Amino acid sequence: MCNILGLSNGHDANVSVVTSDGTRLLLELERIVRRKHAAGYVAPIVERALETSGLTLEAIDAVAVVPPIWPEAGYDWSIIGGSLPGNPSETTVGEIELLGHRKRAYFVPHHVAHASYSYFSAGVGRADVFTADAGGGQVDASFSRWSEGRLIEFIPLPELHIGSLWSVLASELFGDIFAAGKVMGLAAYGSANCVQELERAFRTSVDGLPGCRSAWQAGSVLGKGTGWRSARARNMAASLQEFTEQVSLEVVERLGRPERSDALCMGGGLALNGYLNTRLSTETAYRKFCFPAAVHDGGLSLGAALKTYVEVTRRHVAKPLSPFLGLSPDGTIDADSPFTDGSVLAAAELLRDGGVVAVCQGRAEAGPRALGHRSIIAGVDQPWVRDYLNSRVKDRESFRPVSPAILEDDAAAFLENKTHCNGEMTQIGRLSAEGLAR
Repeated sequence: MCNILGLSNGHDANVSVVTSDGTRLLLELERIVRRKHAAGYVAPIVERALETSGLTLEAIDAVAVVPPIWPEAGYDWSIIGGSLPGNPSETTVGEIELLGHRKRAYFVPHHVAHASYSYFSAGVGRADVFTADAGGGQVDASFSRWSEGRLIEFIPLPELHIGSLWSVLASELFGDIFAAGKVMGLAAYGSANCVQELERAFRTSVDGLPGCRSAWQAGSVLGKGTGWRSARARNMAASLQEFTEQVSLEVVERLGRPERSDALCMGGGLALNGYLNTRLSTETAYRKFCFPAAVHDGGLSLGAALKTYVEVTRRHVAKPLSPFLGLSPDGTIDADSPFTDGSVLAAAELLRDGGVVAVCQGRAEAGPRALGHRSIIAGVDQPWVRDYLNSRVKDRESFRPVSPAILEDDAAAFLENKTHCNGEMTQIGRLSAEGLAR
């Protein structure tokens, strides 16, 4: 029996448990304190995760720690042996004190943890993993190769800061560095006529690899004072989307080895970009793709814990991770649905009559997107639905999209390519002519 506890104290702080009996649990601090992207001390969810898993700290064989990128927010452990990683690919081993207990610790670098989560989510033997975010640890992007549960090669991309453009533009348009998803949504309403402007300002090349200057250092993408409602803002969002896709495709084409890999995986906050993921799955030669639900920092502790589990046990089970890794409504990790046939019928009748239904069933989703276990649903045939949900229920901008839900068996009848329909909401399918007619 082997029990691993994972810790990540940065923004979107989270705790995970991985055990040899199959337990996989991921708890995000924001779900407990009700503050989005919460960072810092995770002691309350450490205790909750252990209790829910039927464990104590004494039963934990090792703690997988992702060094926090915001240490000033606080963290619950102190190093009493060993040291933090000196480079972005090196996992170091030491000892920490955590809640009054001395525990063996594996310190897993930020982008290794990102890559690990995405790789193990795929449930394959061999995979290439491309990670990118707005600033995590010692680099902002990486490309790695994994085989049978082990990191074979890690290629840091220190000159690729594509994620920073999304955070800076999000701050300029919405006053929030975490609002990259809003920028992606806004891109659908613009024209990509500013790509050359972005190329001149940010594009670089180092040793034949595409690069991108940091927008944090440049200080601006669009400039403050331009509201999201302007045509200029919409066009810059669309241009950043196209620029990001071009650069990312070049990275994968340059470093990828689809003939030697079972899958291409994406990790880091940029991997929440559905348009990018869809192009990667369409325009590269890989046979399988994995863009899992908690690719952002909210999945770091689980990536670190899974990597550590394989290092400790020397066992790799190639089984895909479920996106439903949180708690059930009763506070357990029981995956059974609480719904009866009668409640399902009642919900269907409400939807038929133009109602809005809140769904809470089974284990909660990992990551920022509602995937049917903690969701608000309404009929697609009601033209007022999106405006009502945005303005009255979710209190967000009018352009924000809602996602259609399609039975997997019916996807081919609605989408041009049904492989773009996934359960993690990390790809974007295009409706076919038949689908539009329906």
